[in-house]
Amino acid sequence: MNTLRITTLIAIMGLGLGAAACKKSPEVTALSEEEAQNPVAVFQKGVEYLRTPGADGTPNYEQAYQQFVKSAELQPNAKVHFNAAWTAERLGNLESAEKHYRKAFELDPAYDKAMFSLARVLNEEGKNAEVVALYQTAVEKKPNDIGLRNDLILALSNAKDYEAAEAQAQEILRRDPENAAVYRALSTMYFDQDKLALSQLANEKALSITDADPGIYNNMGVTYVLQKDNERAIERFQTAIKLNPKHFEANMNLGFIALDSGDYGLALTSFQNATEANPQSMDAKLGLAVALRGTGDFEGADRLYREIIKANPKGRRAYFNGATLHEKYTKEFKKAQKYLDDFIAAHVGEIGPDHEVYERKARIDKSIADEKARQEELARIAKEEEERRKRNEQLLNDLKAQLAATEARVAQCNDEMVKEMAGMYVEQVKAAVGEEGAASMAGDLKTFLDDANLQLDTCTPGGDAGGGGEAGGGESDGGEEAPQ
Repeated sequence: MNTLRITTLIAIMGLGLGAAACKKSPEVTALSEEEAQNPVAVFQKGVEYLRTPGADGTPNYEQAYQQFVKSAELQPNAKVHFNAAWTAERLGNLESAEKHYRKAFELDPAYDKAMFSLARVLNEEGKNAEVVALYQTAVEKKPNDIGLRNDLILALSNAKDYEAAEAQAQEILRRDPENAAVYRALSTMYFDQDKLALSQLANEKALSITDADPGIYNNMGVTYVLQKDNERAIERFQTAIKLNPKHFEANMNLGFIALDSGDYGLALTSFQNATEANPQSMDAKLGLAVALRGTGDFEGADRLYREIIKANPKGRRAYFNGATLHEKYTKEFKKAQKYLDDFIAAHVGEIGPDHEVYERKARIDKSIADEKARQEELARIAKEEEERRKRNEQLLNDLKAQLAATEARVAQCNDEMVKEMAGMYVEQVKAAVGEEGAASMAGDLKTFLDDANLQLDTCTPGGDAGGGGEAGGGESDGGEEAPQ
């Protein structure tokens, strides 16, 4: 497995988790006093805990781990220690996993599975020099094992000993010139040195030897990412996943690209595949939590963050990501504050007053104040809108009364031109009053009726239009008509 590839992208995204301990299953009975001193019976009880799901449907790893540890104490045994290490990994306890894998390998130096598992855990802990020493010892015992030498190349690359890594690669190619795995390892080494062109050439050479290795496509994809060619990178990751749907690194890398582009559906699928491939990966589960948040499953994201914290109380990202979830998305600020308070409680005596957690807490306090101000502003706007609505409703009722009076005046007007114009205004207002939202137009509609009434003021109900008499009511110098 090419861990270098995924480490590069994880450093960019900064995401993670572990497995949570389960409640004791009521179906698992306690050992008798005599059985509790029998290492075989104690070991079998641990297996029983693994095979019997707890209340949440998952194995009771915590109880199983305690049984395996007890069995190993009663009678040291490589396979018992291996089971204890495997269970510790499920609990997210890499320190204990390393201790038990190492003990298993010491008890049985031929136990290759224990050695490879120890190397994997050491690599996850960043103990690169110890991984190199482990593989060097293994290669000395099996100098013709090409697979071990390939693993040593990757370990040397991780430890930045590129000269020794290249020497190992040349040694393999002298024996097997068409070894695709060596070219894939070389691509990793060149990539780590930012020699992207050489990295891609090594990948192309590996691909010319075999086109069925998903690791090659994954390596090519990561190189394309660094060359800012995401389209080709995605195509390579997807090809790797097509060859192996549960390829951990390819799913992780595709998931991070999907998060970066906002494609949370693709990210969700990718991180689900990655967590199935490697249930112990905190980075995979943190990525999954972010994808859940992106798809709107806030409850699922919160639950996953809590599981991560339970498995790894000293971690940082789950606390901070959980706080961000509730600060920016759910607006449940008390929950956001609790994540940060829990982080502080888990690190009492370890962090000072300048730690970023206090800055985050201050930011949440500001978010609370901003949200309060926003809600008050919304309430003010809503109140004004309600008052406006009531005023408009009253205007509409007044308008209807005015409309009826104006319509009556139109009927009484004896000036046909005025009657026609005013009647047109009345009909327009009548039509508008029947429409939805008429209350909001009441003020404008009243203007139409006011204009109509001004025109109707020139009418004399039942008589002649205008004054009809002489100006001044006295003698006239020409019979001038009064102006209308």
